[in-house]
Amino acid sequence: MIVILTAIDLKDGKKTWTIDTGASDINELYSVGKDYILLFCQNGSGTMGADFNTNFILYVSLKDGTCTGYDFKYERSFKLPMH
Repeated sequence: MIVILTAIDLKDGKKTWTIDTGASDINELYSVGKDYILLFCQNGSGTMGADFNTNFILYVSLKDGTCTGYDFKYERSFKLPMH
C-alpha cells in the first residue's frame, strides 16, 4: 500500500493537486505554520514500537503541493512530482 496525498478545493470540490508519497506509512505529521506539513514516512515492511523506523521526511506545501523530501538511508534530498 502506498500513501497518496490529495488536496481538494472545498468551494468547488475539485482536486487541486495529488502526490504519490512512496510511503507505506506516515508515522507522524506536524503542521508548520498554516501552509505546510512535515511528514515522517516509512516505506517497506517495518514495524512500529521499539523497531520504529522513519526512512524519509516530506515537507509539503498545502497551497500548491510542492514537496521536498530527505531520504535518511541514501542521505539525499529529493523533490516529488505533483499529478
